[in-house]
Amino acid sequence: APLARRDDLRGLLQSFADKASANGVLEVAELDGLFREAKDVLWAAPCDLEAGAALVDRYVAAVNQRVKETAR
Repeated sequence: APLARRDDLRGLLQSFADKASANGVLEVAELDGLFREAKDVLWAAPCDLEAGAALVDRYVAAVNQRVKETAR
């Protein structure tokens, strides 16, 4: 189960990076930093799933907020 959760978090992180890219906000410094931080945790061994999940949640919220702001 932990490996499946890690893979789910990795997939979610990448899908929101794709969303950021599609909306032209991928290279915003804040988003880039959050992405790298989450990626570092999720691709480390051993993987801290709790920290990784929190970082992915922060990244998802930041991407959604930035996309919302650019849509206005």
